[in-house]
Amino acid sequence: MERGAAVQADVEPLVDTAEGLLGVPAAQWEGRGFAALGGSSLDAVRLARALRREHRTRVTAPALLRADDLAETLRTLAGSPRTDEPAAGTGAAPPAGRADAPVPLSWQQRVVWYQSVLDPDSPRYHFHAVFRFTQAPAPHQLEAVLGSLLDRHPALRTRVDGVDGVPVQRVGARETPRVRVVDTERQSLPGPECLLLADANRPFDLAEDLPLRWTLIRRPDGGGILVHTEHHLVHDGESFNLILAGLDGSAPAGTDDGYLDYAARQIAPSAKDVAAAADNFTHDFPELFAAPDAAVPAPGGDTGLRLPLPQRVTEAVRTRARERGLTLFTVLFGAYAQALGEATGNRSLVLGTAVANRPENLADTVGMFVATALVPLDLGARADREGAYDHVDAQLRRAVESVTDLTELVEELRRRGVRGASHPGAAFSMYEQSARTVRLGGRTADVEAGIFSGAAKFPVNAIAVVHPGAEGRVELLLEGQAHIVDEDGLWRLWTLFVRELCDFAGLPEPAADLGEPTRSVPELIRETATSHGGLPALTDRDESFDYADLARLGDEARAAGLAGEVVGLLSGVRARYWAYAAALMDAGAAYLPLDTAQPVERLVSMLRQTGCVRVVDLTGPEHPTLAAELSRAAPDTAVTDWQGLLTAPRTAPAAPVTWPEPPAYVLFTSGSTGQPKGVAVGHRSLTAVCEWSVGQFRLTRGTVVSQQMSVGFDYSGLEVWPALTVGGDVRVVPTDVRLDAEDFVAWLNRQRVEVACAPTPVAELLLEADWPAGTVLRTLLPGGDRLHPLPRRVPFDVVNLYGPTECTIVATGIRVDQDSAELPPIGRALDCGRHRVVDASGRPVGPGTAGELWLGGGNLALGYWGRPEATAQRFVPDPWSPGGDLVYRTGDIVKEDPDGVLHYIGRADRQIKVSGARVELGEVEAAAMRRPGVKSAVAATVRRTDAGTALELYAVPERGADHAALAAGIRDALPSYIRHTRVVLVDRLPLNANGKVDLAMLTATGGSDDAVETPDARPLLDAARAFLLDEDLDKSWFELGGSSLDAAQLVSRLRSRGLAEIELRDLLLTSSVEEYLTSRAGTATPPPAEGVTTPTPAPAPLPAPAPAHAPAPAAVPPPAAPAPVRAVRAPAATTAASVLWPALEALEPHEQLDLAQRLIAEARARL
Repeated sequence: MERGAAVQADVEPLVDTAEGLLGVPAAQWEGRGFAALGGSSLDAVRLARALRREHRTRVTAPALLRADDLAETLRTLAGSPRTDEPAAGTGAAPPAGRADAPVPLSWQQRVVWYQSVLDPDSPRYHFHAVFRFTQAPAPHQLEAVLGSLLDRHPALRTRVDGVDGVPVQRVGARETPRVRVVDTERQSLPGPECLLLADANRPFDLAEDLPLRWTLIRRPDGGGILVHTEHHLVHDGESFNLILAGLDGSAPAGTDDGYLDYAARQIAPSAKDVAAAADNFTHDFPELFAAPDAAVPAPGGDTGLRLPLPQRVTEAVRTRARERGLTLFTVLFGAYAQALGEATGNRSLVLGTAVANRPENLADTVGMFVATALVPLDLGARADREGAYDHVDAQLRRAVESVTDLTELVEELRRRGVRGASHPGAAFSMYEQSARTVRLGGRTADVEAGIFSGAAKFPVNAIAVVHPGAEGRVELLLEGQAHIVDEDGLWRLWTLFVRELCDFAGLPEPAADLGEPTRSVPELIRETATSHGGLPALTDRDESFDYADLARLGDEARAAGLAGEVVGLLSGVRARYWAYAAALMDAGAAYLPLDTAQPVERLVSMLRQTGCVRVVDLTGPEHPTLAAELSRAAPDTAVTDWQGLLTAPRTAPAAPVTWPEPPAYVLFTSGSTGQPKGVAVGHRSLTAVCEWSVGQFRLTRGTVVSQQMSVGFDYSGLEVWPALTVGGDVRVVPTDVRLDAEDFVAWLNRQRVEVACAPTPVAELLLEADWPAGTVLRTLLPGGDRLHPLPRRVPFDVVNLYGPTECTIVATGIRVDQDSAELPPIGRALDCGRHRVVDASGRPVGPGTAGELWLGGGNLALGYWGRPEATAQRFVPDPWSPGGDLVYRTGDIVKEDPDGVLHYIGRADRQIKVSGARVELGEVEAAAMRRPGVKSAVAATVRRTDAGTALELYAVPERGADHAALAAGIRDALPSYIRHTRVVLVDRLPLNANGKVDLAMLTATGGSDDAVETPDARPLLDAARAFLLDEDLDKSWFELGGSSLDAAQLVSRLRSRGLAEIELRDLLLTSSVEEYLTSRAGTATPPPAEGVTTPTPAPAPLPAPAPAHAPAPAAVPPPAAPAPVRAVRAPAATTAASVLWPALEALEPHEQLDLAQRLIAEARARL
């Protein structure tokens, strides 16, 4: 459509209005319809409203959506009669009678109300937004704004109760609202932590509470965060936009009674409407997920991510959508469906989606209009992507046009015999946010809508948040219920979703930013062989190889045609292993380390996962039967010597894998967090790490480097490959030498080693050894575990290195300050790499805030061999990079200081709950290692049958340390809620084959019990230790880290088992638990005879337990005002309450005060 003569004067104002909303100039319309120009159903509602109000045309949103040519539709409207009245709707007059007259719930509200009744404590139907102020308004200013909102929109004052069992809503009287205020010392708070601090997820009492509440969080710098929480009974996306528009006081005068009238006059969908919607279904529902039909599991552990689509991907998708005549919503919905199809193996899906369903005459009315529609999809063959998106578009249109009561539709489908008919197991919706910033209480605030409540509405749910503007940013909110999908599953869905969008837009699939191709490690080795072939390259006690030997072996492997194969090397630490590994890389094959220290079963698993059918036997006399055992266990694999490999006939790889470049090697992870996975490492990333190492450690031709680590430990590659790329001299440490620190030091000096790597525990033994004058060693490189402060200065640099296998050996490093008593940091990212620290939802955090470390750049591995699912979970598109470059989610928790240096805290999967508080094992270890007299420490969890998961700390004391005083000092250094941690002092920490601490062996050692106990007291003390897990009970209950709930449960247990009569008051106030329990031995009262009931005082309500997703205790201060008190339904808590509360009533006032202070401290720790 062109401007000028083609546009009549009467139609130009209408065209201007449509252009402004769509963001597409009329000259580009080219005879396309509203939807084809990118308009959504909500856009259609908005345009219809604008055309009626501004130009007095008679038009409806469905008519706009059905229009095949928007320009022609506008011309027709311009020539039609105008009207002064809005289009007819469901009614215009408010309900008759009193203002608080009961009004039935709308059928949309009834769905939400029913779920709320089934699960009243769940925040699943809470909507949250946060408003961030650089300067917080005063509470009274916010209360004035909130009061105006409540006056303007009576729906926000509704309460719901029952009349003859039928839910009805009533509008409450106008009231002065209160804004709750919480003060915090923290400057930076992510959205989910704002909800915790504001206690925003506490349940709504729908019969008594307003369905809207505000909490102001005030920061010490004068800034603030307003937490806005609505119940979905009165909320949908457009209603929130209306609230945003009215926050500055510019809303129209008067009262908006429209929703109550809508609900009062609403006619439920007819049987004909339901039948028409059911006609859309031509196949059964697939078993996508085990979707709940009505009741949903209680929240706890649900996962949520909030990720922006990479900007270049968003721009390309918008452009391609316009070219295809598809709306942005259709494309996003289709990509989500394609991703779900790949994740679940289903090409036939039924997804839910939210439909605005808002009558056009109620466009300015706040209320719950949105309805869930079911969209059946048959995506067909994966190759037919174009047809799949057309199919999605058609099915969405049909679902929107026939939206009806979801429950009625499901029942109709079941009556028709549609198998699996249920509420959707997965859903996708889109929310178009109308404003990024608002004026509120006289201040400007940034708006962040849709903060994850911690409880997903559907088993898997996605919401696209589109920010204002024709090219506005798009965020994806992914939610998953814990019983359906875990965090890794959501990340895989994100990866597949971005891939699908890239495929739709014609972009390359997301990949790591590996930089420009450079010379590979084998090519660099050949350069040295050409110019200095006689230089020593690899030497052990039995043989040596020069660079000419390495080139000759490479020629042999090339001639054998090994390119593309994975070849196993069964070996211990020896020079020949590395010579053959270099030759295999030179030939285009990938080498697979098969460490002789590993069990045969694990070696077989590695062979099968990689499809490796050829293994070179490099075992020596120390493993005389291993090769034969492997041959018997893996009969399809040929185990032979080097010559046998070269002369065997070639076959295609059993399980070919497509990578962006050929892998250099495949190395299996330790499997400490699940099944071991083979990491494929490419040549470019290996070269990048070698180049960084050469520069950092000043490696040159002839530099002597030691090699001592297991070939199955990826860190061993750092000992060898960087040195070989520059003509270095690698010398293998004899096995007997590695077993003694003094012998090791002597060997390093005899061999004149300049750079040495070592597993961290081994390196720490070397750091304690005596080093002679004139030591040649200039750099020691510990790695693989947490490094402790240096015990003393040493005559060489110590560089602390960190890096997962997935990032090609090393990702960060820093020279250690030898005078510091603090735990050494892990440093900065390599020059070729990059990093990001993010919170649990994937959003970056600032300096000083703990978060998960993401790594990307030139040292990123290719992925997991034969494990595309695992690769998509951990190697994910970075939402914060313009092109969505891949990054690796390490699962490691770090903090970044203001100088950009990273400090390691621990594993994300090493967070546990103790006495209701979240505990990071790495922080426990760090606290212990700060104590004088502790050489090293490791925290571990053990399972106790009586008290669940417990914490134990294993510490190695320095020589001559007072063990009892040291154990007491360690406990004192821990937070009060974990001072009951059992401290076990050991001579050394056992190590596994890779030089890391062997936790399984460590926890199996147990500990001694030296306490003196009378025979009668032993059962009582054992029962107490089940809660305290401390061998020394000669302290008060709280000093031992016990909680009041634990104490109440102990008292209840001892009484019920007839072991003793224990008074909770005395147990909580005694200075020695051991003395008190010993004194009560033999005081048991026989249990009542069968059939005789002993009355128990009714328990008072207990405070609500901390939510399962609560952060570490120190992270969020307690709320300034108390949260509502409600009953805990857990039987154990109820039993404990029957003991706890009567005991509190029996205390003297000063005792009550003392105990109350302890309970408050305990509650703060739990929060």
